[in-house]
Amino acid sequence: MEKLIMCLFIVFFELSNIFNLINNNVSKTFIILFTILTIGLNILMYVVSKLIKNKKLETKFLIIGSFIGIIYLFGIPMMKGTDEIPHFNRIYQIYSGNIVITDKTEVKVPENVKKYSDPKGLEFYQKDVIFEKDSKKLELMNMEDAASGYVPIQYIPQVLGYTTAKIFNFGPFISFYMVRLFNLVAFLLISFYALKRIPIKKEIVSILYLAPATLSLVSTMSGDAFLNANTLLFIAIVFDNLYNQKELNKKDLIMLLFTGTVIGTIKTVYIPILLLPLLLKDKKWKKCLIILLPVLAGLIWSKLSSNMSGLTNGDAALQLEFIFKNPLNYLTIFFKTFTNDVYYYITNLFAGSEMIQGAAEVNGFLVIGYTLIFILSFFNDNREYKINNIVKYVILFIFLLILGAVATTMYIGWTPLYDGIGGSNIIGVQSRYFIILVPILIALIPNKFKKIKYDFSNYVLLLSGLIALDTISSVLIFYFQLI
Repeated sequence: MEKLIMCLFIVFFELSNIFNLINNNVSKTFIILFTILTIGLNILMYVVSKLIKNKKLETKFLIIGSFIGIIYLFGIPMMKGTDEIPHFNRIYQIYSGNIVITDKTEVKVPENVKKYSDPKGLEFYQKDVIFEKDSKKLELMNMEDAASGYVPIQYIPQVLGYTTAKIFNFGPFISFYMVRLFNLVAFLLISFYALKRIPIKKEIVSILYLAPATLSLVSTMSGDAFLNANTLLFIAIVFDNLYNQKELNKKDLIMLLFTGTVIGTIKTVYIPILLLPLLLKDKKWKKCLIILLPVLAGLIWSKLSSNMSGLTNGDAALQLEFIFKNPLNYLTIFFKTFTNDVYYYITNLFAGSEMIQGAAEVNGFLVIGYTLIFILSFFNDNREYKINNIVKYVILFIFLLILGAVATTMYIGWTPLYDGIGGSNIIGVQSRYFIILVPILIALIPNKFKKIKYDFSNYVLLLSGLIALDTISSVLIFYFQLI
């Protein structure tokens, strides 16, 4: 009966999607090709559902993540992922040996590499373009379109992907997709190991990291892929040692130092996460080292990159002054920003209008369905766990610090550009900034509710697949005007 309901569910939404394309005067060619693609992907979804049967949760994560991730990897048009152009330009800078960029540094790229970095139409998907080699003629990179201040560590997988492509003498087109592939694979493998280590609520974390909003981001060149995966691994190792009352071994210490350095150098607003090891019953020098080394690395990079252009603007100081002079007013703005848009922020953790630079249109019913599965999965863990009040207070303090740091950074850096000094809303806050907070928040929620026992993996696969098809069709139409 359940299989019949799922089949009817798929047929209903795919037919409604096709009818929607017809009603929007989309070309017949696109509708036919999309219908063929839909049928093919639905068959593959069935195959994947068989592959994940009776597998461990982290293995299911790897299989589903690979399947849906590949759909986004090839379905999202070249360089149309969120902030993908500056990310690629930064990757090329690092590949060229320009680790630290100064205002006087000139980075030249092959002419067709620069041209392909912002493709405008379907002509870039012709056979002669796909297999074209790098041009011998070099052009100066537009430094304004390069995220020069971004720390190189977040681009390790991407640079490896681009380097591999050049070893095999691939041209720009294939090289771009190799970069995406290495980024996705690194995210999946690191997250896979983190899920093996995390002691509680594995399923709810896996569903979060399999969400369309996450996979559509990590299947591009975004540096957030490496950050989110390593942050989850950092949390997983700490929680594993905390809940099992273990002392850090040499392997875990090295991994915490590396993942902590990733956190401390990529996004300073997430540095409070480095306080989590203080909860461990371990030697003080280890805990201090885990905190101080990443912070020191972050300070060093901040000093090296201090001359690079960033998000700050001339009004940042005035905005900061406004906060200090009107703390209660700012707290009201902070509170209203999130409470007025609770539905928006929660649903966009999983899928929604923030995906692919706002170009995606996703069926709201599917998003709600995925959100409900995420919530229900919380009750699907029968492991009892207890944490004392001190641990709860520390975790809550870390959570609030990060929430406040992210929002305040956006209020200082972005709000003045769109809403002036003392704007009534915080502009620029996106749900993806809080993905890493969910595993921390889970530890604060009591585990005294009635448990259920149900395998949600097929529903995660189903909804992720349908949302992916919905997303790709709308994005292709948005960018290529296939009407």
